[in-house]
Amino acid sequence: MWGMKEFALFLAALRAALGANRKAGEALAGEIGEFEQSVGIRRTAGPYDQHRSPAQAACARRRRVAAKAVAFREALQPSFKQYIQQVLANAKVLAQELHAAGFPVVSGGTDTHLMLVDVTAKGATGKTAEHALDAAGITVNKNMIPFDPRKPLDPSGVRLGTPALTTRGMKEAEMKQIAVWITQVLTHPGDAAVIERVRGGVLELCQQFPAPSETSAGGRP
Repeated sequence: MWGMKEFALFLAALRAALGANRKAGEALAGEIGEFEQSVGIRRTAGPYDQHRSPAQAACARRRRVAAKAVAFREALQPSFKQYIQQVLANAKVLAQELHAAGFPVVSGGTDTHLMLVDVTAKGATGKTAEHALDAAGITVNKNMIPFDPRKPLDPSGVRLGTPALTTRGMKEAEMKQIAVWITQVLTHPGDAAVIERVRGGVLELCQQFPAPSETSAGGRP
């Protein structure tokens, strides 16, 4: 169970994160204070308060509390806004390119970081597409599409997204190239020569855009 000590830690972390954004902090400070009073949290909580759980309905670990605080703090940075805008722009271009190549995108496109693509139009299945692209160095997940006539373990679609690519610093031009590679592999999923050629191109692209951990202690470019 998540006791008062853990919940107080979460609220303290949230306050610290909001402290970086004065407007957001002022808007929520009053609400947080009222909630603390309603559940009996005091700044110097005694033994009784430290072992109470609001409505007996929580089970977060301290590491999860800390992770949420870090996420809130990061989301308040101007750089995160720029990053997520690029994630969405990349997803839109990738979806458009795949759709134009003959792979229908569910809903006709995407407004998020993800897209669901029907690969059966080229004779592939979700399972074969996942395996072939993985061999070529491109990670996707097999996924059912709406009203899918196929079975869950070998569905009609694949799901892919752009956050990891964007974190590496890739933009719209790279999305177009990746769409070309996906099309080549899924058009010839059993052709080892095609897969090997695409894998070489993927490796070269990744070397041009190394992961943040490969160039620094962490964080986005």
